Amino acid sequence: MKPRSFILRNLLPILHTLALCCPFVVSAQTATNTASLNEDQQKIEAWTTRQFRSFFDNRTFAGWSQAERDTLETKSLDALKGPHSREYYQAINTLGALRSTNGFKPLLAIATDRADKDNRDRWMAIRAIGQFGDRSAVPELIPLVYHGNVNTRWWAQISLVRLTGTNFAGDWRAWGSWWNQQGGKPAFATNEFVRWVQQPGWETPAQVEEKIREGDANFFAKLPPAAVPAPSKD
Repeated sequence: MKPRSFILRNLLPILHTLALCCPFVVSAQTATNTASLNEDQQKIEAWTTRQFRSFFDNRTFAGWSQAERDTLETKSLDALKGPHSREYYQAINTLGALRSTNGFKPLLAIATDRADKDNRDRWMAIRAIGQFGDRSAVPELIPLVYHGNVNTRWWAQISLVRLTGTNFAGDWRAWGSWWNQQGGKPAFATNEFVRWVQQPGWETPAQVEEKIREGDANFFAKLPPAAVPAPSKD
């Protein structure tokens, strides 16, 4: 039997070659670890965790049988049919934690629904999609970085970072250009602008970007600081 060190020395060049030839064939864990969230993205993540932790599902499901996972998946998918109760929002987050293959399309539909609505389910679905590691969602998430709802646009950024391993923050043009240059599939339609907000003053990209700058500045100015841990007595 070949020694372990010999195997690793010969395997690493092969993996490197595959990565160069197939840049999109990487694990979700790799994508998560190659780019960090910027300071503002970290603030949003921390704030929403404090505010909505009771809706989130942090289970790893280690030790669960396939039958148990299937039962929970079915229950969660049924909860997506409504009403918009606590169970509905928890189901969104559970499907993300499960990385439910059957839940991916329903969650993407919630995330990209163009209706002007309450956006709690939208941004939670975006957050859940970021847990899947499925990069086919990237061109669908890019227009959401300029959504009128603050949680929606910031969680679109965070999920894009986690799916791609790069970080263009709220610059949707840079995200789209990068994706297409990488040969991402499906391609991003760079000439299409989604009008998420139907109110006057949100008609053009320039108007939307100005509204977002103003809205984000106000939001961060009012954002309470994260709690500072008490000093250890040891």
